[in-house]
Amino acid sequence: MRQERSRHWCNWIVITTILWGGWATVVHAAPVNGIGSRDGAVAAPEAVKTQAPPPRPVRLEMPAAFDQATVQQLLDTVEQGRNATILKIGYFMRRGQPPLPVEQGYELLRNAINKERVGSRRWFTLEEVRGWAAYRSKDIAPDEGFEAYAAIFDHAGEAKAAGAGYVLNQAIHEYVLSVLGHFQRLGLIGSEQTRDVLFKAWTAYATYLSQNKPVGREPYWSEAIEKSGLQEEFLPKVESLLADKTVPKTYGLLTTAAVVLRPTQSERAVELWQQAKPLLPQAESREVARYYDILVQWLTADAKGADGQLDTIKMQAAIGVQQERVKLTGHGVAKLATLYVQQQDDGGLQHLLAQFPPQTADERELVAIGGALMAQYREGNTSSQRYAEWGRELLSRYLAAPRTRAVESELETRVRLGSALILLKQFDRAQEVLDVQQIKPPLNTPEAQGYYAEAQGLLNRLKAIQK
Repeated sequence: MRQERSRHWCNWIVITTILWGGWATVVHAAPVNGIGSRDGAVAAPEAVKTQAPPPRPVRLEMPAAFDQATVQQLLDTVEQGRNATILKIGYFMRRGQPPLPVEQGYELLRNAINKERVGSRRWFTLEEVRGWAAYRSKDIAPDEGFEAYAAIFDHAGEAKAAGAGYVLNQAIHEYVLSVLGHFQRLGLIGSEQTRDVLFKAWTAYATYLSQNKPVGREPYWSEAIEKSGLQEEFLPKVESLLADKTVPKTYGLLTTAAVVLRPTQSERAVELWQQAKPLLPQAESREVARYYDILVQWLTADAKGADGQLDTIKMQAAIGVQQERVKLTGHGVAKLATLYVQQQDDGGLQHLLAQFPPQTADERELVAIGGALMAQYREGNTSSQRYAEWGRELLSRYLAAPRTRAVESELETRVRLGSALILLKQFDRAQEVLDVQQIKPPLNTPEAQGYYAEAQGLLNRLKAIQK
């Protein structure tokens, strides 16, 4: 019942932080200081001075105004400091009309690209700014973005020698995230251009991996490929990359290959997913949760036979994986309880419940377990009703326990338990559970307010039933 946070980071600032480990300080100074010119001399007045990346993230400061002189200065020194970032976030992404209209600034960008030698570091950087701008500014056609990123990916083999490996990696990240985010708004999902450039991005990714040690978060390949419906078309490309001994088998490559292979080679997909576990970025809690969720999902799906019978060995493997996740993260207990129910392992379930005494257990996990068990209820199915009863008993003991309760958890419990009791026609007990008068508004969070309103609605429903 709790809303999960969005899975995707579609703000490029996050990419900057991931790949660089922080932002540079960008100081916009008076006429004495300015952007370094392309030959290293002091630049013209009202320009920008950059410093090396600091150890801790520092907020970017933007020019007072993006007039023609400022935009041109930034383009002239785009490969220095964070000037490319300033152009992307501060100029092309900013709402409202800057002193220099975006269409005119984009023409300056195109002119700068035309003057550069293809394959130079400046060229890579300018094209990357162009690709970014095209998908985020309403004044630039998306086709410009496809053209820019395709050009970068076509010259991926030249990036390392040009000192532009970081720019190539960043461009791959940006394009993949654009597929997941901006392309939905632009109506580009499933288009031929999206597919063709995504193929080029994958090839560039292989080149990057063969020439560089991966740094930071890898692109969200599996999500982008699934969203574009390209698993079948990516299959030979993935197979080729897996067979290439010059390409390191990174976490991103192995998990992407598993997702692509899953529809046709389910067991091999599970093997590849499991091979990725030693490379799992433990510091990224969201990715850790995703890794275990998908592995358990695949194992339980494979455990279901055509005749409806469960393969107990595969189910036990799924339980083992979920136990590992709980031990590692402290979360996922409700899912573990559900797996015990599917396996009809009453002993394992009772052992798990014994570890969550209502007086002291983490209340979010406890409430989630109770809710998961109550959700098993099926009319006429005695075993499912037994599990649901265990869930109701757990939540009832939690409400009765002499302990401190968070308002959100208590209200959620009362809503879950009250709904179940109404379904069972235990109206007096439901009335008692749903009495939230002792929890007086104002409530401090939208979550608490929502549960409070839901409880009031159930009480009104109960009164209507009892009339």
